[in-house]
Amino acid sequence: MRNMIQLLGGVAVAGAVAAGSTAFTASGLSGAPASTFVGGKASLGVKGAVMSSFAFDFDGSDPNKITGLHFNLMDDAGAALSTSPQPTVVVTVTGDVTNATDATPTCVRTTNTWQCNADGSSAYFTALTNVAVQVS
Repeated sequence: MRNMIQLLGGVAVAGAVAAGSTAFTASGLSGAPASTFVGGKASLGVKGAVMSSFAFDFDGSDPNKITGLHFNLMDDAGAALSTSPQPTVVVTVTGDVTNATDATPTCVRTTNTWQCNADGSSAYFTALTNVAVQVS
């Protein structure tokens, strides 16, 4: 009987370790505070440019709220995108949107970095499954 309890305890610990090791393996998601659960899978699509970096921005008081995202864009040769004419960048997210008028964040460019925030001062996203970036 004691061996059976030890065996079941060992299986439970192994299961917990396996679950813990797979729960935090989402690739491509960065910028999350340590207390945030980042798991699952979100797809990212880019058309019209090359994306060299991407990260989510989180609410400082609630790390489960994604308030925006930022990324760097380059042309196919790795050079900065033109500033004249300024390229049009449209970002659309798929997920839950709270306190926002729609799922299109407002983006502002600084050199090659675009900062895109949820549309509204108290707006945020949760459970994102897709981010699409269209450059024209």
